[in-house]
Amino acid sequence: MTTFTDTAEASFGEALAVNERLVLSPCSGRFRPANARPSALEGQYVMEGEVIGSVTSPDGEDVPIQSRFAGWMMGYMLPPGAPVRDYEPVVWLRRH
Repeated sequence: MTTFTDTAEASFGEALAVNERLVLSPCSGRFRPANARPSALEGQYVMEGEVIGSVTSPDGEDVPIQSRFAGWMMGYMLPPGAPVRDYEPVVWLRRH
């Protein structure tokens, strides 16, 4: 049986290339940016694995937020001290 993906036509058509990435909160709690002045990091290049903030969980533990992507930091999506849920977007990155 031949499917659409087996034909040459499969290579034509629309393609999706999204250069935007969102860094998510690892847990619920209160968001804290890595820098006392959050705007200081905007426009800076963030490396994969770099700590860009933390979440203070309800039990008082500070859980680091590490970027899973490298890219230009476009901004924080929450103000410092804002409540955050599990997997809520906290940072917007634009890949090279």
